[in-house]
Amino acid sequence: MDIQEKASEFEKLFSVLERENGDKYYVCKEDEELKHLVMMAHGEMMPDDYRYQFIHEALEAIAADGENAEVEPDIYTNELTAWLHSRNSRVEYLTDALSQGERDGFSALSTAQYLEKREVLDSVLTSLTELVEE
Repeated sequence: MDIQEKASEFEKLFSVLERENGDKYYVCKEDEELKHLVMMAHGEMMPDDYRYQFIHEALEAIAADGENAEVEPDIYTNELTAWLHSRNSRVEYLTDALSQGERDGFSALSTAQYLEKREVLDSVLTSLTELVEE
């Protein structure tokens, strides 16, 4: 099994549910390998809805494009500000984006979210590579 096949297998273990307020969120079925991948992608962060979404997006991208997978930040300001507002520690991504020279608010927010999504993609790729090589 290669990375794309494993990513596709894991992607199918995710479901999108809806809370009473209409917010959608991702959950995944119990699978030891997937659980490890999810834990690694969260790093030191407690379980987080956006991280689950980003993990799913990473798996989709890898299933389609393999090691050349790429992710994109949200395009609407309200989605970017909701992401930033969801966890205080996300300000660190904004700080990183500003240190890279982003000058306007939208570009800084977009870059900040991209940095987190890219971090998740890299973690998922690493986990999948390790699984496939075993």
